[in-house]
Amino acid sequence: MIKSGRNGKNNGKGYYFYEKGSKPKPDLSILPIVEESRRLANIMPGGKPIFITDQEIVEMILFPIVNEACRVLDEGMVIQASDLDIACVLGMSFPSYSFLVGAKHVYNSLKK
Repeated sequence: MIKSGRNGKNNGKGYYFYEKGSKPKPDLSILPIVEESRRLANIMPGGKPIFITDQEIVEMILFPIVNEACRVLDEGMVIQASDLDIACVLGMSFPSYSFLVGAKHVYNSLKK
């Protein structure tokens, strides 16, 4: 993106097209750059895109945080789990929604 002169808001073009006084609009001319990045990162095994659910994306982002929180508790760095709750909400604007999946599901997902 940088080699193509796409510096985002700095010069008005990036993944989006930025114009003063209007909302950024997707710039479809970057699709070849995106495709090349996918190819280089090998995230399209066999040339086919992989599909993951919204739930899987949430789990890939949040479960490592849960895992680290368990380590912090285990090492005695905090006294109670509610201390971590406050740190997550205030420190990184942790999502206000919650979902219950159970410790076994979290463990199996992290192991996978």
